[in-house]
Amino acid sequence: MESTCGVAREDLCGPAKSKHIVQAKEILILAGRQEGASLKTLSDVIGLNPSTISRRHDIARRRFKENEAIRTSSNLPYTRIDQKRRMPDRKGMGN
Repeated sequence: MESTCGVAREDLCGPAKSKHIVQAKEILILAGRQEGASLKTLSDVIGLNPSTISRRHDIARRRFKENEAIRTSSNLPYTRIDQKRRMPDRKGMGN
């Protein structure tokens, strides 16, 4: 996340709330949940309570679907994960 979003680990896992840092946290939450991380695990890593993680996930997911710039950015890990999961498997059926 540090190299992808330009946010230091201390800021990502701390109480900082600037727009850029919140967006980086949301990307981490989206990618983490997409890969199966629990709310508790993400809560421990990011330093937010599980209900906040859940709420940020829902908001970020909605924003991700609505915002063309976010959806088409190749620098966001969630975009790559989402595209990978949507690719059909070898039998021509979705994952």
